[in-house]
Amino acid sequence: MYLLMLFLQAEHMHQHGGNEAFVPDPVSIFDHHLAGVLLILMGIFAFLEHTSLAWRHNWMKYLYPLPLLGLGLFLFFFRDPEPWFQWLLNGEFDKTEVQHKFFETIAVLVGLIELFRRTKWLRQAAWPQVLNVLMLGGAFFLLFHTGQHSAIIHLQHRWMGIVAITMAASKILSDVGWGGRWLGRYAVPALMLIFGLQFAFYIER
Repeated sequence: MYLLMLFLQAEHMHQHGGNEAFVPDPVSIFDHHLAGVLLILMGIFAFLEHTSLAWRHNWMKYLYPLPLLGLGLFLFFFRDPEPWFQWLLNGEFDKTEVQHKFFETIAVLVGLIELFRRTKWLRQAAWPQVLNVLMLGGAFFLLFHTGQHSAIIHLQHRWMGIVAITMAASKILSDVGWGGRWLGRYAVPALMLIFGLQFAFYIER
């Protein structure tokens, strides 16, 4: 579930108009950096899953979805207190808060699907593909994320989107057996680490 990516989501509350004096938003910066730390953890967990350490300790497989699930729930319930649900009902999808809630919802869904697959609650072969569609969809929404932000914020999100799309595509190819097992074992965790570092070193100016 590497979308984590999705993720995501931690693009919070940067309401910076293009003609206004720019003031970095400490809440937004904190959320991005928190997302970065958790995504880096996910990348580490994703790599460890393919090592002998995980084979000896079965409980390690449950670690991977937890950072994304925790991040999505935290952002969904404790960020963007504005009436985003009313804007959603009114079709105002260009609102930054509405887009954030979409990203966060995807993050929670991806985390839950991964967790339930690992607990064997979801056994159908189609679930990995549902996961991949959510990941890829979240990556594209991240790539085209809009809002009244400064140029550097838009640029960073574009690069985040590119990495997320590459990560999702690598996961899809790995799941269908193309490109060799190294995609799932090394490429996806490495891209997740890069994705997390993009968030961890996120700036506003």
